[in-house]
This record gives sequence, C-alpha cells and structure tokens, in this order.
Amino acid sequence: MRIFALTYPQLMNQAIAAGYDALSLAELRRACELAARVADGLYRPNGGPFLCHLLRTGSVVLEERQPLKVVMAALLHATYSLRDHQTHHRWLRNPQQRVGLRQEIGAEVEEIVSAYDGLAWGTRGALRVKLEGLDRLSTTDVQAIVIRLANELEDHLDRGVAYADPGAARVRLETRPEVLALAARLCSDALVAELEEAFAGQLCPPLPAGVVTGRGLAYSHPRTPLGELRWLRSMAHRGLREFRKLRKWLG
Repeated sequence: MRIFALTYPQLMNQAIAAGYDALSLAELRRACELAARVADGLYRPNGGPFLCHLLRTGSVVLEERQPLKVVMAALLHATYSLRDHQTHHRWLRNPQQRVGLRQEIGAEVEEIVSAYDGLAWGTRGALRVKLEGLDRLSTTDVQAIVIRLANELEDHLDRGVAYADPGAARVRLETRPEVLALAARLCSDALVAELEEAFAGQLCPPLPAGVVTGRGLAYSHPRTPLGELRWLRSMAHRGLREFRKLRKWLG
C-alpha cells in the first residue's frame, strides 16, 4: 500500500518529488486553498475532516501520474456534491455557480468536476455501462472516472465507510468486481491492488457498535460566532459605563 497525503505539506512534498515546476506548484496550491474553503468546517460521515478526504483523493490521483488539471479536479471533486450537506451554502451545480467556480479555478478543471458530479455510480448496472462504453467516453469523462476510482479507494482506506455505516459498506462491496475492472482498464496495477486490499479490509470482524457514527451525510458542528459575541459584550459594557456616568451626573 502506498502512502498518500493527508495534509497540504504532504501533498506539496509529493508534487515536488514528482517533478512539478514552480508554475504547476502554484496552481496546485491554489486548488488546495480552494478545497480548504469548500470543506471548511465539514466532516465526513465517518468523523474524519472533509479536507483530509479531498487531499488524500488528490494524492491518489497525483500518484497515478494524472495531468495537473485532473489532480486539481480531484481536490475539488466534492464541490457540487456537498449540496447534499444540510447546511452547505457554497457551490451548487447550476449555470451561475459553474461560472463562479470556473473563474476561481479555470474552465478545464471545472469541466472535470462537473463531469464527476454527473457520474452515475453505486450500482453494478451503472458501472457495467461505463465498462462497456469506455472506449466511446470523452477524455473528460474518463478523467472523472479515474477520480471516482481514487475516491473509492479513499473511502475504503482505514475502513472509513464502515465507521460511518457498516451496512452501507457491505452494499458498496457489491460493486467490487466492476470497480476493479474499471481500475484495471484505467489505472496502475498498484491502485488495483490497493483497492483489493481496501475492499478486503471491510470483510474484517465487525467494528464495535460504540465506534460507528451512524451518519449518512457530511456534517458540521454548530459554531458560536465568538467575534460577534465579543463585540456585543464590549458594546454592552461601554453602554453600561455611559449609563452609570449619566445617572451619577443627574444626581
């Protein structure tokens, strides 16, 4: 099993080792910073920080020696799908918001992100259609599938899917033959082996019930607007002082 990045420094070290030039590194940094904005304050259903998921998915794609634009799209692959998060108010997949994301990261990268969001996945039938029609797919669609395979690996690493919902993990295993077949067509032998290992990890003894989150969607913790509270408290104290001064003056 290769070691993939979970943090910004780790991903950049990986890119430097891969021979990225200064311009490419600057573009990658821009995508990382946008990914941090997209995932700010969000957690995966398994309890992991969402940004770590984006970084590790991007790291898998980088390790697969995909073009820079595909790595950047991998870092942002969940941008539109996060509309399923109940308090998410960032980008949605509509014409106006697509323009906004294109302005942020470029049209080529956004096209791949949009193609990823539109992928039919999760059933054996949908994956068989892709396998049978792989030679007829556009380059953008193929790149989106490569990201989806990287996402599949990231989902199953550390038994991540099982920590969210063991039942969902078992359902995901039903698509294993088609996922591995697609990976064999589009990715390295190393990724195929890693997927097989990650799938096998889901067949381990069941996790203790107390460690399973039971969540189905990304989530965030309620935030207290500390800055606003401090400002209001300061204003209240100032008003109270002025009131005391006035009362003393009035005798």
